[in-house]
Amino acid sequence: MAARVFIWYGHPLFARAMETLLRREGMEIVGVAGETAEAVPAILHCRPDVVVADRIVEREHPLAIAEIIRVCQRVRVLVLDLIEDGMRIYDGQGSGAGKLEAIVQAIEEAVPHAAPAA
Repeated sequence: MAARVFIWYGHPLFARAMETLLRREGMEIVGVAGETAEAVPAILHCRPDVVVADRIVEREHPLAIAEIIRVCQRVRVLVLDLIEDGMRIYDGQGSGAGKLEAIVQAIEEAVPHAAPAA
């Protein structure tokens, strides 16, 4: 069973890149939104396993993220920070650096029922 992923972005290029990369890895993209007014209701409605957001979202909308976590208690929010040597993953349980493989692994670890990408 594929992990259900929602992409919430502050920068459109981030969304396009994540959508392309995660689809290739067999993840089910259940939604993509840039505006908080669109993203929060969509996330609360579709109840994804994981919300992948960029640091812009985290910096500008921390209360919205807290509300999503409060209402959708099983959701994991992974915040990716684009940096020179790859990406940094913030999942509320510390952070780690890596590339696409680390992102996919973080999603798979967040969703016990997700089958590893082949």
